Amino acid sequence: VNLNYEHIDFDCNTIHVFNKKGERILSLSPMMTSLLKDWICFRNNYFKGCDTPALFVSSLKNRLSINTVGQIIQKHCEEANVPIITFKDLKSTMVYLLAQENVSMESIMEFLGTSDYLSIAQAYDAALKEKNINIINAIDGLFEQPLPNTSAPIKTISLFEQPFSNTSEPSNISPTKRSIAIEIKSPEYAS
Repeated sequence: VNLNYEHIDFDCNTIHVFNKKGERILSLSPMMTSLLKDWICFRNNYFKGCDTPALFVSSLKNRLSINTVGQIIQKHCEEANVPIITFKDLKSTMVYLLAQENVSMESIMEFLGTSDYLSIAQAYDAALKEKNINIINAIDGLFEQPLPNTSAPIKTISLFEQPFSNTSEPSNISPTKRSIAIEIKSPEYAS
């Protein structure tokens, strides 16, 4: 809400952000650059005669306040019938999504300009836990898929009491203890 026109450098695709600790220069992605250019075009047409340097303005043609932005977010959440989110939720979501993309926690904290290690660590930890669950599910899915046909002999080694079947798993095995087998497609190991 504190951004002005002059804080955006479209030649270098950067944005200057000011807070209590001073100025930070952040890179803009091509998508964000395009969105900001579209917003500026809309703002200049829709808010004609607006003389504030503020990038984001209200219908009263003055700078948006943090409270107004919060009310706008709340209104759209209610209209979409989703839980109401806050600025803190948005920051946690940003941390979570960046962590899912393997961005280091130090880089995220620098990008967000925060030293609030605890809140960043909690969101980062949640992302890593979900990522690990996704990896486990993906590995699990590998055992459920039939292996491609090859001309090499196949040997099945049962790791549990029941052999693995490509078509279906025996129904008497509990879901927590799966029946897994390895199909070896290499001729030197087949017998």
